[in-house]
Amino acid sequence: MRTDFQEVPPRVEYTLTDLGKSFVAVLDIMKDWGETHLTQP
Repeated sequence: MRTDFQEVPPRVEYTLTDLGKSFVAVLDIMKDWGETHLTQP
């Protein structure tokens, strides 16, 4: 989601939707897999 504060200079903030937040667990698993299998010796 995007929040526009109507300021000068322009300022906006972005936050995850509930759907986006539900995907964080998947990203954590992918990160763990990468750290286990893609690290250089």
